Amino acid sequence: VALPFVGAVVDHTPHRRSVGAYTAASIVVVKATEIVVGPHTWLFVSFLQVVTGLLFNFHITSTYAYTSELSKDATTQAVYNSTFFTIMFVSTLIFLFMVVPLSNFLNTDDVGTARIALALTSIISTALFPFCWKYFFRERPALSRIPSGMSLATCGFRKVFQTFRRIQRLFPAMMRFMVAVALGEAASSAIATIGTTYMKEVQDMNANEIALVFFVVLVSGIPGSQIGAYLAKKRSWNPIHNLMLCNSVFAVSCWLAGSMLKGPQDKTLSYGFGVVWGVCLGWLFPIELSGFVSLMEKDQEAEMMGIFLFLSQILVWLPPLVFTMVNESGLSMSIGLASLGFFFVFAIVALWCMGSYEDALSTLENIENQSIMENDDVVVVVDDDEAGLIMLGNGKGQIHLTYT
Repeated sequence: VALPFVGAVVDHTPHRRSVGAYTAASIVVVKATEIVVGPHTWLFVSFLQVVTGLLFNFHITSTYAYTSELSKDATTQAVYNSTFFTIMFVSTLIFLFMVVPLSNFLNTDDVGTARIALALTSIISTALFPFCWKYFFRERPALSRIPSGMSLATCGFRKVFQTFRRIQRLFPAMMRFMVAVALGEAASSAIATIGTTYMKEVQDMNANEIALVFFVVLVSGIPGSQIGAYLAKKRSWNPIHNLMLCNSVFAVSCWLAGSMLKGPQDKTLSYGFGVVWGVCLGWLFPIELSGFVSLMEKDQEAEMMGIFLFLSQILVWLPPLVFTMVNESGLSMSIGLASLGFFFVFAIVALWCMGSYEDALSTLENIENQSIMENDDVVVVVDDDEAGLIMLGNGKGQIHLTYT
């Protein structure tokens, strides 16, 4: 709910860097406080987890605004984002290799392991966050003025509403892309929760076996990120083709998992599906982000990236609900697992309905040209030393010409 306000601060004030730096510092403080986790503090720590989620969304609203300015070219964005996600997967693996040996050496229980993880998170973040925000991120001026008749507190909310209406009216291809993102993110996010339940209840896998499956998922995410970047570099492949293929692999793998993982005797196959799902997870999000950036209007990066975060979370409740309804109705859990595939299919349909990616880029260019004509800026064109042409936009697409 608060993201539009944060986006307005990032877009309409010169405080983008401050938003990122201060939210990073706040996350470090909250994670350090969570070290008190225990049987008697779980409610307090649960509240802090909610706070962490809010701060994290505010933080990446700022960082994504920087990311979106790196390039409007989908191929270049795909390479950048795939590299970022490769680093993320590798960092996660390194973190696991630090936590697990330490917990085994100290012979800690689950609470002790959680405290070790939180302590390491706090130490590493305290070292890296200040360094990154001081040396890698730069101050940025306000991208645009607060629209007339609006305030900083309200313009974010009003502009998001206006942007949705504008996209729906002028840019239906972008609206369909947004639907595809919402569906794909909902299904891919549900794999962890639904997969854990399925492996425990149907395949009778213990905690160590399930953890090993997700370790395989993490490792497989590294080449998955590079697959998306590799395909993006091919001239005949645009983000729509890339995402359709990724969603197709996801859908087929969910259907096959539902039909092949029938019980404890199929535990070995779970690791194979972990490889496929890891590859797809590393592949999907960077290409979604790259395609979204290439199709969004300029000078409203934080607002649009806030919308992207909204899309990635708005339907995450739906696949687990479908799975629960299937389970409660007495049907096999395998049907519930296979139901994930249909979310990916619906995402493919939305992408197919977009039409040509090149036509979508042309539509975007026309919309941006129209926006230039509708602004309130003054442009002076000097023809020679004695005369100039002043063009005043009145905000209604009308241009008044005055010779001086």
